[in-house]
Amino acid sequence: MKELTCRGKWIIPGDKKEVYGTLNYTSSEKILDLIEVEGNFSNIMQPGQIIDPILIKGHTEDGKYLTVEGYPLNLKYRGLGYNTAKFNVTKVYYGKYFPNREELNFKKVMVKFYNLREWSCIVGYLEYIRAENTYGASCEVPDPLYLGTFEDFKFYIGMHFDGSFVQNCSFSIDIDFKLIIEHENGDLVNFSKYLDIIKSFEKFLSFSIGSRVYPHEIIGSIPKGEKDAHIDIYLEELHEKPPKKIINSDNMLFNNSHENMESIFTKWFEIEKRLKPIFNLYFSTKKFNMPLAYNFISLCYALESYHRQTRINERLPIDEYNTRVEEIKDVFSMKDSRYKRWLDGKLRGNEPSLADRLRELLKEYLPQWGNNTIHDFSEFVAHNRNGLSHEAALRAENHSEIYHATKKLEILLELCIMEEIGFEKEEILKIFHDKIRLEFEIGV
Repeated sequence: MKELTCRGKWIIPGDKKEVYGTLNYTSSEKILDLIEVEGNFSNIMQPGQIIDPILIKGHTEDGKYLTVEGYPLNLKYRGLGYNTAKFNVTKVYYGKYFPNREELNFKKVMVKFYNLREWSCIVGYLEYIRAENTYGASCEVPDPLYLGTFEDFKFYIGMHFDGSFVQNCSFSIDIDFKLIIEHENGDLVNFSKYLDIIKSFEKFLSFSIGSRVYPHEIIGSIPKGEKDAHIDIYLEELHEKPPKKIINSDNMLFNNSHENMESIFTKWFEIEKRLKPIFNLYFSTKKFNMPLAYNFISLCYALESYHRQTRINERLPIDEYNTRVEEIKDVFSMKDSRYKRWLDGKLRGNEPSLADRLRELLKEYLPQWGNNTIHDFSEFVAHNRNGLSHEAALRAENHSEIYHATKKLEILLELCIMEEIGFEKEEILKIFHDKIRLEFEIGV
C-alpha cells in the first residue's frame, strides 16, 4: 500500500473558511488532524449523533487537490482561541476535489493485485541496445489482454515497464501488472460500483490461485482535455505488504492460460452474484487465523445453502410425501383426535437434512469414496455441526477429526464452484487429484 503524508489547507462541508492540518494515511494511522476549526463544523459533532462519512476538500502545500472521506473523532478547545479536530480517514482521492459522492465518477479504474503477474501468464520483451558509448533499452509491451465483459464492464490485464540504468551499465526494470476496468460505452461510473467489481475480482483471483489475494494500489481515470487525468485512490482495503507464500502455476487451481478463460471469467461474476451468501461464507474461512470451529460451521452452512439453491429441496416427491402424511394422520386420528393439530405441525417437514445434502453431493462428485464411508462422514459432520453450534469452543480431543472434516468440506465446496463456473467434472477431478488423494484417501 502506498502511504501518503501531506500538509495543507482544508475546507469542511458547511464552512467556507480554510483551516490548516496534516493528513497521515499510513499503515499505522489514517488520521486527518485539523487546527483552527470553527463555524458550522461543531454542529456535526454532537454527542451520540450518527452521521455519514464527510467529504473534505484539501489543497496541499505542493499544489495538489484531493478529497478526504472520513468520520470525525473529536473536537477539542485548546484554550488558545481555536479548536482542533481529528478525522478517522477511510478513503483518499488524490488529484481532484469531488464535492459529493454522486460526482465520484471515473472513466476507468486500474488495480494492482499481488500475484496478478503469476496468474496472468503475460510475457513482455526487453531488448538491450548498445551503440558505441550509448546505452539504451527497448521494451515491447503487449496490448492489454481482454478477459471478459460483465454487466457492461470490460476487463483487461495490462502491463507497464519502468526501467532505469544503474551502476556498471546494468539495467533495472520494474514490471507492473494491473487489472483495467472500464464501461464498454466509455461512460463515467461511480466509484462505489467499481469497488463492488474490484471485490468480486479479488475473490475470483483468490479462488483461482488457491490463496487469499489483495489489491495494493488503485488508480482512477477521469477525462481532462486530450489526455485522461489519473487519481490515486487510497482505501482501507488496500494491503501494505505482499503475501509471504510463493505462488506458481503448480499451486493454482487454474490461471489465465485456460482455453475457456473468457467464459469462466464471465460465469464467475454471474455465479458470485447469484450465490453471494455462499461465497461470503467460503471466503470468510480464508481470513487469517480464523478459529477451526468457525471454519467448520461456515462450510457446513455454505454447502447446505448451496444444495438448497441448486438441487431438489425435497426428500420425497411432493405427491408421495402428502400421501404419506395423510395416511399417518388418518391412522393416528383413529386412536386419539386430541393430538391431531400437534401432529399436523410435526409432519410439515420434507426438506433434506444436512447429512442428506452432503451424501448427495459426495456421491455426485466422489462416488469412489464408497457409500458407507460417505454415509458415516455425512452423519459425523451433521452431528458435530449441531454440537459446535451450541458450544463455546472446540474440544481438544475432536480437533484432528474436525480439522480433516473441514478440509474435506472445503474441497467439496470448491468442486461445486468449479463446475458452476464452467469446468467439466473430468477436468475438475484432474485438477483436484492431489487434494482429493491427500484428504479423502490418505487423510484421517
